[in-house]
Amino acid sequence: MGLGQPVQSIAQPAEDNEIAEAPEAPSGGAQCANYMRFGEQLEVCATCGNGVCESFEQCSPSSCSAGGACTSDCGPLYCKGDCSLSGPVICGNGVLEGEEQCDDGNTVNGDGCSKICVIVPETVRHAALRIDQRPVASLSQSVGKTNVVLFAFDAIAGRQDAILNGIKFKSISGSLGSAQNYRLLVDMNGDGLMETTAATASAQGEKITFSNIDASVRDGRTRQFQLRADLSPNASASLLIVGLDTSDLAYVLAVGAIDGKELSGITTDTVECTDSMCWISVFTLDSTGTIDVVERGNLYVTSDTTPIRSRQIRAGEISPVVLRLKFRTEGEDIEIKDFAIAGGSEYLDRLELYENNNSSPFAVARGLSCSIPTTGVFCSNSDWTISADTEKVVLVKAYVRADSPDDVSGNTIALYLTTGTSPQPAVQARGIYSNDTLSQNDGDGNKEGEVFIGTTSASANVTVAGPTHDLVASSITSIQNAHSDSDNASVPVGNAAIGAFRFRASEKASTKSFPVNINNIVFSVLADNVQVDTSSFSLYNTNNPDDTQSCSASADTGDITVTCSNLKASTVATTIDQGSTTSLTLKANILNPQIGNKASTLQVGLRNLGSRSQTGTVEWDDNETTFDWVDIDENRVESTRYYSN
Repeated sequence: MGLGQPVQSIAQPAEDNEIAEAPEAPSGGAQCANYMRFGEQLEVCATCGNGVCESFEQCSPSSCSAGGACTSDCGPLYCKGDCSLSGPVICGNGVLEGEEQCDDGNTVNGDGCSKICVIVPETVRHAALRIDQRPVASLSQSVGKTNVVLFAFDAIAGRQDAILNGIKFKSISGSLGSAQNYRLLVDMNGDGLMETTAATASAQGEKITFSNIDASVRDGRTRQFQLRADLSPNASASLLIVGLDTSDLAYVLAVGAIDGKELSGITTDTVECTDSMCWISVFTLDSTGTIDVVERGNLYVTSDTTPIRSRQIRAGEISPVVLRLKFRTEGEDIEIKDFAIAGGSEYLDRLELYENNNSSPFAVARGLSCSIPTTGVFCSNSDWTISADTEKVVLVKAYVRADSPDDVSGNTIALYLTTGTSPQPAVQARGIYSNDTLSQNDGDGNKEGEVFIGTTSASANVTVAGPTHDLVASSITSIQNAHSDSDNASVPVGNAAIGAFRFRASEKASTKSFPVNINNIVFSVLADNVQVDTSSFSLYNTNNPDDTQSCSASADTGDITVTCSNLKASTVATTIDQGSTTSLTLKANILNPQIGNKASTLQVGLRNLGSRSQTGTVEWDDNETTFDWVDIDENRVESTRYYSN
């Protein structure tokens, strides 16, 4: 086959039709390549630019129209000078094609390459900058407090990255002399942390000028800035408010990061600049953070909002929570130096202080730790600190001496914080930054570095008191249903055990045993559409059904109150050894399991449990003192529910 003659294309599977060598084919010259066809090497040649698609040519330039599209059977492809394949010319794909003068990967004007891929004289657009003031929390801060946020703003560039070179602030209220070590911080990586110091400055009168800043602001990306300072230890109490110094026509200085051109003209809110072009826009807030500079921080101690109930505190054991307190600081970190709790008993060994949800105490209060030992007052002089403007919940638990439970039984405690200073204040504290002792509340309604008891504001102290708790040698720790019948069993007929309850006594905590003796029990019986013989109610120990004690009933149907009294004097075994259980069963004669033509329900329960103010359901003693309430978590315990339809 001669040069310049058409060559038939070879269309074979890849493994049989491989190009051993595919050289570039410059326009106007003949090129050849070796093909493998059915294991036989063939040489094929093509002439680029002859208007015919030959061999490995993908198109031929001479067959292309003026617009760059091939009109021959090479298809709608643009032909490069070497006859290699190319798709339609696409501006913005980053590939220089056809008659494109440039292709920068976009179709945006103003970046040196226009949206039709023509080079334009202006290589970059003039940078613009926008600043938006951010809200800052209004806080009371003590003298000496460090790292106080005075002002914050977001900055975002447009058209190209910008460099913030300078910014000016002024005092709106108070004296800038109240603070020192002014610094402009910036969040460079967008994690919300101000980790980079962009510039530092000192106050000149009531103005602060940050110059020689070199903080980059990205095009289309927000960057956060904060003005921070340290309050002077010698500052006077005052209000400090800082804002931008908008009275200066050049209170923000910036340049374009690419072209270095100055961004002149500042539009502040709705006030246009006087320049022909305003390249900086600033938007401020109507109100900004107010720093109430106080000579010392303040401490507020109140009852926590989570309620607690009265408890029966056993000798030789750590009690449940008997008092919940909330400490709130204001203005600075505050160190608690001495803490006194009144309302205890000589039988208490100590009070333990816990942080919420912690299993170990962080401090212990004892009577001998008080500067002036007083019966019932327990003091902690372990120093502990609460961070500024935070809250700390303190849980108080009591440990009752185990050496004489018989003397302990029958006593009560009701812990509280005193409102006065005699024999000593409830709380004595020191400000960490001010390094000064907080005063006790003087009642004048002003916050002057004071300790406030029972109030959340600068007002008169109010007693912080917990509920009354009983001290016992032993107690009933649980009551459970002990009937073997399952719920929804049919209402029985005749003499039947209609309810059973298991009582557990506390574990032994001293060398001497103090069993629990149950003397009276009041049952609540629901006999809906059921008639019961009122004279048939009796109680027996489940392990000995033959020894019974008669009980009185208020009615024979409906809501029936059944009272079983004088059990200690009866033959029924109602004494529970410590760490053991006893089950008691209520029996009655069911005269009619279904009085009318409707469903019947029969159930025995113990109501009004778990509260010192709801008494009489179970009367018991610890071998020393009689108690008429039971300290368990449940308000009511129900036995088997019988039901007939």
